[in-house]
Amino acid sequence: MEESRVDRCCCRNVLFCDLKQAAQKAGIPVERMADELGCGSACGLCMPYIRLMVRTGLTELPVIGSESYRRLTRESKPIRA
Repeated sequence: MEESRVDRCCCRNVLFCDLKQAAQKAGIPVERMADELGCGSACGLCMPYIRLMVRTGLTELPVIGSESYRRLTRESKPIRA
């Protein structure tokens, strides 16, 4: 069975690869570009994945469990100030 992958902010339908590319093209941090595109501003479920993308450079990530989600949201600063 194929493993599910997360590759976008589902509320804004923004692919992580597009988010990363737009940030690189504009010369700004991915977190700032995510904020400008509204990623993480609705349900917020993409935020741990965006943080993982920033840390790893990967734009397709495995679905994370609830414990990993809690750890990532505690360890990382929120994208929105």
